[in-house]
Amino acid sequence: MYSYRAPLRDIRFVVHDVLDIEDHYRAFGREELNKDLLEGILEEGARFAETVLAPTNRVGDEKGLRLEGGNVYTPPGFKEAYDRYCVPETGQIFYEGGFANFHLHPPTEVHFKNGERAPLLIVGADADHTVPAKLSKAQYKKYEHSPAQTDYLEFAGRPHLHMVADDWEEVAEAVAGWVDGVLAAPPAAMQEA
Repeated sequence: MYSYRAPLRDIRFVVHDVLDIEDHYRAFGREELNKDLLEGILEEGARFAETVLAPTNRVGDEKGLRLEGGNVYTPPGFKEAYDRYCVPETGQIFYEGGFANFHLHPPTEVHFKNGERAPLLIVGADADHTVPAKLSKAQYKKYEHSPAQTDYLEFAGRPHLHMVADDWEEVAEAVAGWVDGVLAAPPAAMQEA
C-alpha cells in the first residue's frame, strides 16, 4: 500500500541550518517564533500531508474527475476534506486595504527605497491593455531610487499574457538572461546596483 512520509529531516535542515529561520524572526523582533514553535508547525504540517493530503491525492490520481451532464464531480474524499479543512477567509485583507489610507504605516505600505530586498525585474508589454507598459514603467520609476538592483524590460507588440503568447521564448530568454546576470554579479555589485 502507498504511504507518503513527509521529508521532515530535509525540511528541518533547510529551515534550521540553511535558512536559520529562528534567527531571521529574532532579527525582526519576533522571538516568540522560536524553534519549538517551528517544530510544532513542521510536525503538524507533516501529519496533515501524510494523513489527509496524500491519501486524498492518491484517490484523485486513481479516480480522477468525472464530467456528467455538464457537471464536474470530484473523486471520493475531496468534498469531505474541503468541508473539514478549508476555513472561510475573514475579509481582514480587504478591510486593511480599504482603510490603508487612514493609517500612518498601513500593512499595505510599499517601501520603494528598501535596499535590503532582492533584485527586482519589472516587465512591460506595449500592447498590454490590462496593465499598460506605461503603468509598469511608472512602477519601475518608483523603485529605481532603491539601492537594491531594479531593472525594466519592455517588449514591443506583446499582449498582457506575453509569457504564454506566440514567441514566448523571446520573453523567457530575456528574463533568463537577466536572472543569469543577477546570479553572476558579485554580492557587492548587487548592493551597489
